[in-house]
Amino acid sequence: MAGLTFVASRGARPVDDAVVAGMAAAAPHRGVSMPASAGASGAAAAALGNGAGVFRGDAGSLIVADTRLDNAAAIAASLGREGGDLDEAALILAAYDRWGEGCADRLLGDFAFVIWDARRSEVFAARDVLGMRPLYYTVTADRVLAASEIAQLLAVPGIARRVDERTVVASLIGRAQSPRWTHFEGVRRLRPGHMLRIDARGARTGAYWRPPHQSNDRELAGEEYAEELRLLIEAAVRARLGATAAPGLMLSGGIDSTSVAVTAAALRGGDPSVAALRTYSFAYDRFPDSDERAVSDRLVAATGQPNRLVPTDDAFPLAGYPGSAPDLDGPDVLLSHITMERTLSLARADGVELLMTGHRGDPLFGDGIVDYLGVLRARGPVALWRQAGAQAEREQKGRRAVLQRDLARRIPAAIWPSYRAVQARRWLRRVVPGGVPWSPWVRPEAVAAHGLRWGASDAVPRSTLAGEARRRRHDAIVAPHHALSAEYLERRFARAGIRYADPWSDRRIADWVLSIPPHRITSDGADKWVLREAMRGLLPEFARSGAFRADPGSVYTYGLLEGSESAVRELLTQPLTSERGYVDAAVLMAAYERYQGGHWPGLTEWNSFWRWVALERWLRIYAP
Repeated sequence: MAGLTFVASRGARPVDDAVVAGMAAAAPHRGVSMPASAGASGAAAAALGNGAGVFRGDAGSLIVADTRLDNAAAIAASLGREGGDLDEAALILAAYDRWGEGCADRLLGDFAFVIWDARRSEVFAARDVLGMRPLYYTVTADRVLAASEIAQLLAVPGIARRVDERTVVASLIGRAQSPRWTHFEGVRRLRPGHMLRIDARGARTGAYWRPPHQSNDRELAGEEYAEELRLLIEAAVRARLGATAAPGLMLSGGIDSTSVAVTAAALRGGDPSVAALRTYSFAYDRFPDSDERAVSDRLVAATGQPNRLVPTDDAFPLAGYPGSAPDLDGPDVLLSHITMERTLSLARADGVELLMTGHRGDPLFGDGIVDYLGVLRARGPVALWRQAGAQAEREQKGRRAVLQRDLARRIPAAIWPSYRAVQARRWLRRVVPGGVPWSPWVRPEAVAAHGLRWGASDAVPRSTLAGEARRRRHDAIVAPHHALSAEYLERRFARAGIRYADPWSDRRIADWVLSIPPHRITSDGADKWVLREAMRGLLPEFARSGAFRADPGSVYTYGLLEGSESAVRELLTQPLTSERGYVDAAVLMAAYERYQGGHWPGLTEWNSFWRWVALERWLRIYAP
């Protein structure tokens, strides 16, 4: 675990080093503070724990960074610093001095950093492409504050702890919240792959990561793409194993985590200096449809990696209520929060320092994104017909149904991409009823009061890349909920004294996925086809072809309807969200009674109900 805190003056008022110390003290779990100051009227910062650094440059410049750079040596060589100390904070500051804002795009790895540019009296900050290091900030008339946790910002005297009602209502709706917003007024999130500049004119953000507009025109054989991916996976896993002497992995039965496990075993087999990997698998005895040990147990036996089973039958949402409360930064994002907490406790007891997940494997290679338009263009109608037939057989559907869903329905979006329709949508919003659909218990007047009928303009990503399937893949990779989940996990892991990592949140893999023809990712309409091919010969065949990720939905349903029924009913009694005018309590109670009566509302409404549960609980603790 690690982190950072930062404060800079926007005027004559000198920076008080005690402010930085107070911010660091608000998150002691992130490690020992290493403070530094750029001068009485400039800036001060503190690096927290291993992996964070603070460095004073020439002319009063200052950087604080929370990093794991995969190309530090290459950056040093470009700067003429070969053979020197590869202090990552110092390297980034030197890169900024050389390339200015362009420095962020040259970095590979997980990072968040803030620079005080003393020459210009400006602040510059940036965050890694896929959001593995958090960064929040607030700007007042006389100060700029930045930190790894919102709680650190709210610990500063003079910073009000007021709930942002717009964010609260947007979170109840779902796909309406800007990824920049947080649950507190005046506190903003720097988005993944974005940079921030704050000067006398104010704060401005912009994206620095822009994948090539068009995919390359290579048309390699499937095994050639698979070999390229395999090398990238090896590099991603090696980089994370090299960051610690005690790594761990949450091992499911899915292809994402099993691929990481066997890659780690292969790397250690070729180089004993590579750290041995501990794995942790969830054990569901009462919920066999959620259990994945049919694959994970056999894989552990095949690789010889030490594995611990995490008993999770009673790790349903709100288990142990009112214990295991959410933290100040925001509500529990994941229904699996109790499972995560239990796993982290075991990992910590085992001495694990860094714990990996397979978090972003689905948007990279799955999510049902099929490119039959690409197959038609590149390989012709015969290949299209054959692949659609293979998919239809696998799904036990008719070929016509598959082509209607994955080809015919994609043509309008290919002809008129959503990013081109922004102006038309703005016009239609003025004349046509509609908007973002929200759950029946959310009050329309609350939605209207905060201008959320159509959601925030940046709530849903709209890629401008060439090709309909490529745009969908890009949108899936940068979808805000993935970044929010990564932030949540990073914070939960840090509170347990463990560093969070995800090999699938590696920019090199994301760049590669967005550079190859999309139809090569899901050949024959098979999710993760190229990943399964990359693992051929490395992952045992029972796992490569039969790996699956079970649906823990039955556990979550049991938890909210039976295991934690008393907790849910308590939250439904005079809910604070109703008193504040966000929801209709009677509609909420009626919905819960329907669920209790066996009425399944569908995944969208069910997820919305959990968002309300998590938000109501958080508000009662932190905003009564």
